[in-house]
Formats: sequence, structure tokens, C-alpha cells
Amino acid sequence: MERISIGESKNVKILGRTTYTEGKLNLFWTASGIDLDTPATEMYIDVETDFEKYEPWVEIYVDGVLSQKRMVDKGVSRIYILRKMDPGKVRNIRFIKCTQPHPSDKREMFRILGIGADADPVQMEKRPVRIEFIGDSITSGEGLHGAYGEMSNTGAMFAVDGSYHSIIAKELDADAALFSMCGYGVYSGWCGMTKESMPQYYGQVCGVTDSIYDDVTGSHEKWDHSLFRPDIVIINLGTNDSGSIDMSGQYVEDKDWTCPVKINEDGSVKEEALSDISGAVVSFLKELRKIHPDAMLIWCYGMIRGRLDETLKDAVHSYRRETGDNKAFYVSLPETRKEEFGSRFHPGRQSHKHAAEMILDTIRKLQNGGSIPEI
Repeated sequence: MERISIGESKNVKILGRTTYTEGKLNLFWTASGIDLDTPATEMYIDVETDFEKYEPWVEIYVDGVLSQKRMVDKGVSRIYILRKMDPGKVRNIRFIKCTQPHPSDKREMFRILGIGADADPVQMEKRPVRIEFIGDSITSGEGLHGAYGEMSNTGAMFAVDGSYHSIIAKELDADAALFSMCGYGVYSGWCGMTKESMPQYYGQVCGVTDSIYDDVTGSHEKWDHSLFRPDIVIINLGTNDSGSIDMSGQYVEDKDWTCPVKINEDGSVKEEALSDISGAVVSFLKELRKIHPDAMLIWCYGMIRGRLDETLKDAVHSYRRETGDNKAFYVSLPETRKEEFGSRFHPGRQSHKHAAEMILDTIRKLQNGGSIPEI
């Protein structure tokens, strides 16, 4: 089979925030990988990985249908994608990482070394829409695989297949890029650490990592936003900011950290805590608008821990009033019902489906010149 270089082929589409170093494609975020159309009947992909704590998982799609989901061992692996397929047909192949980066894993690394196939990829048709999804564990797909009540902290519990963003991308025939981390928020993470906020890393390729390979892979380098210009940016943040209120004053042993007190003696939330979150929303929307002047910005929230719904909605409204930006919107998502949870007390497939339907309904109304009642 012929060896295909990802860096040299014009017909291999790169998905997500990646870097290309030493002739290898470095993957970091959920749903990052490659996308191609090929008449090949036989095909494999060579990858190289390392990790200390969390093994990476991948999903492989053939013509939009999940063909394989598998963990990847340390070292160099050859993963077969196609075997003995009927000739005379062009198939779409998408190979993506379905686990997120892990800041606590000092040896984390995932690289695609190259492709082997009995035919070269062909030129793909350009998809009509580009969407960037920014979020937390919900966007990272935690809980989408595994049984209800399963709490094992492993990559097996993560998935792209069945996620709200995969449903939206498929319905709109869109290219999608993800920027999401478990436990992170817009102002702080679930235990109140402000270093666990997504906006501060938005300008880097993958600034959350702390691996011995960071210099080699260029994960902390400045991200070139011109490489992916979204038509729509969907922000699903606030769940962990809400969690930091629930954790008010509690000690987190594995972080050696006492969560900031955010609740008054009468049980109400401190005004400064809500103000910090609101300010972070407005600030992030301003940054996004500066980087993406023409994109539709949609902030959505509510699948779990919905106490901040009014706070976030008001913050988006405040941003619109201050800036006059009429292309920024807020969508309240349906809360996950008990029977809709997946593993690790996270929304399951049915909850993701409901969220996707609501976001899609909003996008279609806006694309058709309509309006939404929230703002």
C-alpha cells in the first residue's frame, strides 16, 4: 500500500486545533483528527501515543457511520480502517480522538504518523458551514458511553458519537472544531479555581496541557485563528461555575484547595460571585467578536446545574446592550431528566439529542431571518 503524508496531501482535511511537527500531526482536543474521501479498498492509519494516567480513545467513521471506537496503546500502533472493501466507490473516512487533554498527565501525547492506502484520497466537497463548540465535560462527551451509575474515570466513558455537537454538525453538514475541558468554566472551574477557565486558553493551541512533550508538539503556541473561521460559535459554559457555588467553602483533598466561599449565611449566592461570572461572560463574548467579527455567537446552558440560567442570560443581554451586537444570542437548554443521564452523572444520549434539537431550532430560525424570544 502507498504511504500518504498528511502534511503533503491537499486532500486530507485537518480537524480541530492541531500542530504539525517533525512530520507528524499532533492531536490534543476532543474531535480533532483527519477527514478524507478515498476510493481505497484497504487503508490504515499509524499513530504514536504516550500517557501516564489516561489512555486515549479514538472513533472511526465510514460514510458518517461509526465503524470503530477503541482505546490506543502506548507506542506506535497501526489501526486498520478499511479491509477488503468493494472497489469503485468513494468513501468518506473520519478518524478522530474522542478523549480530551488531561492537564494532570505529564506524559500525554497523541500523534498521527501517516496513512497507508491502496489509493490516494480525492478532493472533498467543501461543507457549507463551520462551527466551533466551546465547553466543558458536556461538550467533551463525558458520560455518553457507559451505563447509568458507572463512575469509572476512564476514556471509555467519553464519546463524540451521540453528542449534541455531532448531531448539530451532521444536520447542518458542517465542519466542527471543539475547545472543551472537563471541570472548566467561564470564570472558574468546579472548585472555584480561576486558572480553570476556558477563555484564558482560547489564544493557544492547547494551553491546558502540562506534558513533557509540550515543547515538541507546540501545544502552548499561539493558535492561528485564520486556520478555522467559524460561521457559528456555540459556547456551552457555566455548569462548572455553578458547581463552584455548590462547593462553597469545601476542601478538595486531591487539589489541596479550599473552595472560595460564594454563599451567604442565609443560603443566597453572594453578589460578587454572580458578578464575576457575568463579567467573564461579557469579556469572553467581546474577545470572540474581536476574533470572529462575522460569526453568530450562541451561548447555551442548562443541561445540568441550571441555577445560573438567568445570570448568564442577563450577561449576554448586557453584552448586546453595551456593544450593539445583534448576532449574539442565549439559549436555555432543557435540564437532563433522571432517565436521561449516562455514566458519571453526566447527560446521556437522549439529553444531548434534546439539547441539539433546541440549538438547531434556534440556528434555523436565525438563518431564516427570524428571532428568538430569550433576547
